[in-house]
Amino acid sequence: GEIGTVVLQKAVRETAELSAGLGTPVSVVDLDQLCWTAPAAWSGMAVDDVLLGSLAAMLPVHAAAGVERLVLPRLVRTRTELQSLREVLGHGSLVVVELTASEEQRAERLGAPDSGRNLAEHLDEIVLMLPDADVADHRVSTEGREVEEVAAEVVGLWGSPR
Repeated sequence: GEIGTVVLQKAVRETAELSAGLGTPVSVVDLDQLCWTAPAAWSGMAVDDVLLGSLAAMLPVHAAAGVERLVLPRLVRTRTELQSLREVLGHGSLVVVELTASEEQRAERLGAPDSGRNLAEHLDEIVLMLPDADVADHRVSTEGREVEEVAAEVVGLWGSPR
């Protein structure tokens, strides 16, 4: 839903601004934006192949710009997806932070633009999108918290793999 996207964008932007304020050069790369595609059947590529190839191609550019941290928002559902990202990112450490919200909070956030059947369908979709495996290094609750507070906690977890 639109409100979920807006909240995530605010959290990502706030995380990047906090990091930059601490003197850490940072880039935000929305991994979903790297793979909004429908590859030709003859290419033999899947959407995830496009994502991983695009990520690999942009890493040297950000490194040349002196970027020390990447904020890579994306839903990672399986250990296989996570391992593929780790392989592309190479030597750097990857800290995965899952932002959590109760079912009630998700309904409240989606309830602004949605209602009735539409809201119920979106809530069902969210449950289907939840990770299949324990892929997060850390979980951060967004329950009753301001975006700035959540972002500060995420920045504090950088460099803290499980």
